Amino acid sequence: MKFLKYALIALFSVTLISCSSSSSDGDSEKPTVSISSPTGKIVSGSMVTVSFTTTDNEELKAYTVSITKSTKTVDGTFPKQGSNVTEDKDGNALPSIEGLKTKNVSFQLSTETGNNQVAAPGTYNVVITVTDKAGNSNSASGSFELTDPNKK
Repeated sequence: MKFLKYALIALFSVTLISCSSSSSDGDSEKPTVSISSPTGKIVSGSMVTVSFTTTDNEELKAYTVSITKSTKTVDGTFPKQGSNVTEDKDGNALPSIEGLKTKNVSFQLSTETGNNQVAAPGTYNVVITVTDKAGNSNSASGSFELTDPNKK
């Protein structure tokens, strides 16, 4: 009788363990990201609005915004902090997406580079990379043109 009792306990335990395997296979779906601005022509010296929408099936964690000039110049670094954007035009941290499933993100950057100088005219590339809590990432890219404020 003891043998039957222990056999039933063992069988019941194995059944519970196999049924309790929750979503241990993890999240393998990449988040989505879509850039709505900046696009087109923007006068150097004015504000550049960066806007994008991101969504994940589980939970978003973080994003990076990179802005680089397609042809290198020595005058006027834009954005001020280098190619990886970490703060908006007022020096505030960028909006967080951590813990959310969907977020519309929008912030402004100044094209002024200091000492009454503005960013050099030309084509700039924008890359936004979004990462979810599981470590999956996805990127979107676009471009915009800064125009000379003295030319019409």
